[in-house]
Amino acid sequence: MRVVQFGEGVFLRGFADWMFQRLNAEAGADIRVTLVQPRNSDGVARLMAQGGRWTVVQQGLHDGAEQSRRTVIECVDSGLNTHTNPHGFAALARDPQVRVVVSNTTEAGIAWSEEDAGLGDRRAEVRSFPGKLTWFLAERFATIPAAGTLFVLPVELIADNGSTLAALVRRMADAWGLGPEFQAWLADQVIFLDTLVDRIVPGRPSRPVELAPGVPDAFPVQVEWFHSWYLRGPRELLDVLPLDALDLNVRFVSDLRPYRDLKVRVLNALHSAMAAAGTAIGVESVAEAVDHDVLGPWLRRLLDEEIAPTLDLPADEVADFTAATWDRYRNPFIHHRLESILLNSSAKIPARLGDIALDRGEEGSPLLAFGVAAWLHLTRGAGLSDSPEVLAAVAGLWERVASGDLTVEELAARVLAGPMGAVAWPQPFVAEVGSHLARIGTAGPLTALRAVAAVEATAAR
Repeated sequence: MRVVQFGEGVFLRGFADWMFQRLNAEAGADIRVTLVQPRNSDGVARLMAQGGRWTVVQQGLHDGAEQSRRTVIECVDSGLNTHTNPHGFAALARDPQVRVVVSNTTEAGIAWSEEDAGLGDRRAEVRSFPGKLTWFLAERFATIPAAGTLFVLPVELIADNGSTLAALVRRMADAWGLGPEFQAWLADQVIFLDTLVDRIVPGRPSRPVELAPGVPDAFPVQVEWFHSWYLRGPRELLDVLPLDALDLNVRFVSDLRPYRDLKVRVLNALHSAMAAAGTAIGVESVAEAVDHDVLGPWLRRLLDEEIAPTLDLPADEVADFTAATWDRYRNPFIHHRLESILLNSSAKIPARLGDIALDRGEEGSPLLAFGVAAWLHLTRGAGLSDSPEVLAAVAGLWERVASGDLTVEELAARVLAGPMGAVAWPQPFVAEVGSHLARIGTAGPLTALRAVAAVEATAAR
């Protein structure tokens, strides 16, 4: 069985290809992968110059102990660039061994292209991923329509990724005039699954890696121990891709939403709150943050008291994921800098924290609010990497605070209603952010953090 993989970046190489290799080596599968270059660059060519082989270095905490494992990926046997080898791409579509398509073209990759829509028969000129996939499927329909069901597994981190991609393919097919017969075949013979993936893939290991003694690996990938792949769609996929043959954390679910909430609210939201508060008090990494004598307990309480109660999943599933998250944070092999998490927080904070605040509503979320206040405090200085427009707007408000024309509480309210107003933040939350911001300004961020944690501890008792 052959997989066509759009994307050669470190995530797919350390996630999907790692699974395919393990299935071959440990479960007797015969999965071959062809890498397709989604952009006009030489990434695939350079990988194939190394024989399509690389090492995945898996490191982390598992069951409370440090674990490390190396896997040489050998399931990739070919690669091509659609821009320089359109005939090879068309030939790949005509291969009946191809039964699965996997993609990671970034969130921006699953998008409509008006330029591609106007190409008609000049399909070799398409640039967008939906356009290339439509071209691929049109060639398959024209030559081997009865080759068997094709399963499409996009892992791009957008909601309803498979459904969205399917709609774009149908729209492109209409624009190209492929006709009702193609649309009927597409509905019957091509299954787009919605997926949700989770694994931290920092990139290259810190130390050199060898494919074999004396043979350096130019493309090793470091990954954490944890991984998960949630799929919404028919289990018939397992007939061609036996993801259930090993202890892989792959699950078919009827609704991805609660699992997306679990990941975004526990892993991503906590990351954003941690990055703001940790940077404000001088902490540099995730591992330092969770072990800090003030920041660590605040994060734990935030998770247990304000985030976990908003999740619509059984308590044991939430507990298992939060426990795994703590191990992931403490991973001694990965130095995850808070400053990298802090990038573009003006967009990340509403996207990651907004729904938690909304779900908490009138109950309030003072622990979560401290994370937002800490970020606002950081905007008072220089060096943040964020939207220039947002930073300029907030800087103007800070100037008004300095001149006595505005209070910090009013600044917080204006920022949450304006530059960060993608969420209709509850009024109790806005008031909590303003109160924390004022305390940070008078007492300093560490003293303010210690105070809010102590206040919440007293209230809980």
